[in-house]
Amino acid sequence: MYSAKGHLLLRDFTKNDGNIIYEKFLPSNLLKDIIRYLYKIEGNIFGLESVIKTFENNTYYFPIKNFKLSAYTDKSNFKIFIDYKMKEELETRNIDKKIKKFIKKAIMTVNIEHEFGHSHGAFLFFYDSKNDVHDSPKAKIILNENEEVTTNEGGYLFEYILYGRKIEGLNLKEAIYINNHDNFSKNLKQFRDDFINLDNEPLNAVFEREGKNNSEIQEIHKIFKNLPKEKQTYLESKRFKLGKINKNSFIEFENYIFYQNAIRKPHDKHKKYSRKKLKD
Repeated sequence: MYSAKGHLLLRDFTKNDGNIIYEKFLPSNLLKDIIRYLYKIEGNIFGLESVIKTFENNTYYFPIKNFKLSAYTDKSNFKIFIDYKMKEELETRNIDKKIKKFIKKAIMTVNIEHEFGHSHGAFLFFYDSKNDVHDSPKAKIILNENEEVTTNEGGYLFEYILYGRKIEGLNLKEAIYINNHDNFSKNLKQFRDDFINLDNEPLNAVFEREGKNNSEIQEIHKIFKNLPKEKQTYLESKRFKLGKINKNSFIEFENYIFYQNAIRKPHDKHKKYSRKKLKD
């Protein structure tokens, strides 16, 4: 037997691992592009050291046993809870532990970005009294000529903006790309286009390019090359699912209205947003 503290400390990732993602993503060119795209805000609010610390100090990394969720943001209290769980298929396979951890790391990064999509509006609301956006902006996003989505579900909004789709699973090429934090230096269009174009590249080419200045990716590549062919084929072809069910099959608490008897005046307004084109 061991304590709850021991259980948390024995996990693959801790708060320090999550803080690294904040420290790379929040001051990045990529995020500045997204904030400009959504709000027309110039500057680098989220790159301030005090702001990065605010997110780090209010984010908690716990195993979330609710099968419907792999992360959660309490906007009113500005508390963010992150897990990196995934479906059982990788756990039940005899795959090298470092490769498993590498894929989970990419999932944790996506979960942090997803929850930032929920929390950033609340932060802007409390940070700047002139900003009247508390909830996620409602945006119509044109993915391509034949597909568009309208959403104010902040987590999925960020996934569409960053990756061109909802991230319900990742393959190894995508995990490699996400785990190379140098990609945060790209502008939004380049980041998204390069992610989407991974479909047209062989896995070894992705390993070579993304691992040039990344010792972790180089190590994973070396392990991969020494695996039996059947395991290589499995890792090349498999998309590993995040450990939650699709939100469409249960109450969307992000948008659900809980009624009360008292009548009160609103404390914030909600901006209307025009159609957003990802190619802009």
